[in-house]
Amino acid sequence: MYQFGAKGQRPVESIVKVVLDMLKQHPNQEFTDSQIERTTRERIIGQPAVVGMLQNNPKIDYDPTTRRYKFRPHYDLRDKQQLLQLLHSRPTLMVDPNLLESYPGIDEDIS
Repeated sequence: MYQFGAKGQRPVESIVKVVLDMLKQHPNQEFTDSQIERTTRERIIGQPAVVGMLQNNPKIDYDPTTRRYKFRPHYDLRDKQQLLQLLHSRPTLMVDPNLLESYPGIDEDIS
């Protein structure tokens, strides 16, 4: 069941997905509410359902002190070298969607 934002606005889950996708594209950057709005063109300020889902999303780090959001990958990998170290230390590791979200370009490094 979808939660809807303000009158005529898209479902909350849809807005959260857009924001999460944007954060994945900028894995080392932190964004404020207003920066998220400018980048995604989605309204989140004044939308408590959206803000709550973002702040409690396991794939998003939210810092209440700075009020900034950042993508939190399941695997803390930043480059091909770290990927190779992980694969050597865990030879039975399967390539899964969580691994593919680690950093932009990882799919090319795996090939």
